[in-house]
This record gives sequence, structure tokens and C-alpha cells, in this order.
Amino acid sequence: MINSSPLISICIPTYNGEQYLQEALDSIAIQTYRNIEVIISDDASTDCTMEICRSFKENSEFPVHIYAHRPAGIGANWNHCIKKAKGEYIKFLFQDDVLTNDCLEEFLKNVNYDNTVFNIVICKRLILDDGSPYSLKWKEANSDLQSGLALDKEGNNIITSAFFKTPAFYERATNILGEPTACFYNSSIFEKVGLFNEKMKQILDLEFLHRCLKTEKILVIKSTLVHFRVHTQQTTFNNTSVSENEREKYIKKIPLQYFFFLPWKRIIKNKLKTILKK
Repeated sequence: MINSSPLISICIPTYNGEQYLQEALDSIAIQTYRNIEVIISDDASTDCTMEICRSFKENSEFPVHIYAHRPAGIGANWNHCIKKAKGEYIKFLFQDDVLTNDCLEEFLKNVNYDNTVFNIVICKRLILDDGSPYSLKWKEANSDLQSGLALDKEGNNIITSAFFKTPAFYERATNILGEPTACFYNSSIFEKVGLFNEKMKQILDLEFLHRCLKTEKILVIKSTLVHFRVHTQQTTFNNTSVSENEREKYIKKIPLQYFFFLPWKRIIKNKLKTILKK
């Protein structure tokens, strides 16, 4: 039985986010679903981030909890939010991003879908660019992560462990799912598969979803419920080379971590073809 009015924890890990933070917080205030708490974990911001957060707390009709966190990488800050959250569901909102006003309500509607209870539901997202060549190129390449995948009768995608058998996983570790801002988690999933890998700096969200896919089906709904901002001041832009290096290292470990999921006959056949061509 699914609680018809469960508590949702909106988790906001922050660090020097004054440029867009108010817009993100405003999108929480107008949610149609109201049984929420807000968890803010700040990594020692030196700008006006905390002033904006405290003002938001003073003017909110729902609980807002603000925690100081000693910087130890983005994964540690994300996990700190999760540890402080009390909700049955967890919705991340990064300081640059925005929720549509019906975001939480629509996610809850889809937790029970096609006679299946999903512990992870992911939505489409609208990309907000800053007009820079970097953001425009990123937007063009990543606007629809599920492009080309088969849709069900409602226009949604159900991603299963079968994804591990595709080259998009074992050759490229491609993100066909979405960033944490686009995800809606049942909090029990973190007890089941663990928290985000704090040793990783960039693709920790992707690695986490891969772990989940070992045992979970993930629903990707057709609705656009978040606006994901891409700009040249964010960590992702500054760590582009780090991201690619981390991805390459991760791909090398895939045969060990996902051994029983991989299509070994196909992989060996392709390796032999490559060798014979040389």
C-alpha cells in the first residue's frame, strides 16, 4: 500500500550558489504538493548563499533545515542531505535548477505505474543554457537522453538490467537516464544499494543508477518536470577533463563489477574481429 500523502524531502546541496539559488527555492514554494521538508547542506559558501537560505526558511510554511557541511567533494554533500532527510521520498534540487510547479505531484502519480511500484522515477528535463558555446553544444547533445529507445503505450521508458548488454553501457558508460535533479527516489533505495560514491567527482550519479539497475527497474516518464541549467560557472564545466578520465577508469572496471550482466559472447566475438583485422 502506497501512502497517499507521503513526506517528500527536497535535498539541496549548496556551495556559492547565489546566482541562481533564489529561483530554485522559489520553485519549491509554488509546488502543488505540500507535504514536504527542505534539507539544505552547505559546503562553506563564501557568498550570499546562506543569507538567501535563511530568508527562505523564515518565509516558508513547511520545514526547512539548514546544515553546515565540511567540504569533502560533491558526493559527500549529496550524501549528507540524504542522511538528514526524513521523507519517504527524496527529490534532489541543485542550486542552479528549477522544478515545475507540479513536479512533486506528477512524480508521486507515477510511482505506481503499469502494476509495478518503482523506487526510482526519472523525468525529462528542459535544458537552460547561458548562451555560451559550451552550453549550446551540451544542450544539443544531451537534450533527450532516451532518444531512440522503445516507448511503451503511454510514451514512457522502462529501463532494466538489459541495458548492461548494450555497447552504450559496457563500451561508453553512456548516460541514458538523467541527472539527480531529474530523479525521484524512494529513500529505501539508499539503504538497499548504498549512497553515492564519494571517491568519484563527476559520474557518481551515473554509477549510482547503474548499481540500482542490478536489482531495480527504472521508469522514465515523458513529462518534463525540471529545468536543468548548464553554464560555464558550474563544476561540470570546470571538470570536463576530470569527467572523461573518470569515465575511462570506470569503463575498465565494468567487467568486474557487472560480470554476470554482460554479453560475453558478443564482446569476445568483437574483440577477436578487432585482433584479426590487425
